[in-house]
Amino acid sequence: MITTSKISIPAADSAVSNFLPLQVEKKTVSNSALILQKKDNVIFLVPPQIQDVTSFCSFVKKTAEKTALSVFLLMLASNYEEEASGHMKLILMTSALTGYSFQIDSQLVLGNSWIDAIHKYSHPDDVVFCPKEIQVASYFFFREPLADQLIRKIPNSVQIYSEFVRPHSFSVWKIGRQMLYWIGLLLLLAGFLKAEGIISDNLSGAMGSVIMFLIVAGEIILIYCWSLFLG
Repeated sequence: MITTSKISIPAADSAVSNFLPLQVEKKTVSNSALILQKKDNVIFLVPPQIQDVTSFCSFVKKTAEKTALSVFLLMLASNYEEEASGHMKLILMTSALTGYSFQIDSQLVLGNSWIDAIHKYSHPDDVVFCPKEIQVASYFFFREPLADQLIRKIPNSVQIYSEFVRPHSFSVWKIGRQMLYWIGLLLLLAGFLKAEGIISDNLSGAMGSVIMFLIVAGEIILIYCWSLFLG
């Protein structure tokens, strides 16, 4: 809240113009001060997989104009591909939400923990808006909604929004592909390790060194190709 001093100077032809010193009136200046004190600072958790940026911005605008003094868009990216696309989406969102009755800011965090990101960029009094569709690891291979985890582990008030993020789906093909990748990688490593042992036991000198170099080079090339195919 900003306070200023308003100085009232009587007009020259006024009957009280000869009274000195000048009277100083203290006046509080604010933009709907009482309303602003009742508003919240809100944090929208924005996953990189968010689909309809325009509709999401409309939702944020409608929500923030009713309840928010400031809005903070917090995005968590787990890899560099998500980071690149996420930065672009945050720029578009911030631009679309600038100029309204609330302040807007954003931050992208490279990591795997929403809770760590929230602790770093929030205050306990902030309201956190969490997408319903996001799920996170809980115990072993089990997953749970992010909102349930936040309710247990952060002091903030948690609100849930939906319809802007693709729901998490269980993919048998994805899990099978990952298992095939690791099995193939282990077999490649075991095969080349055995070949290196045979060469080391039976060949020596320059010939042995050349063959060993070729085996190692072939191992690197095959692992790289395998990773491109199923990695």
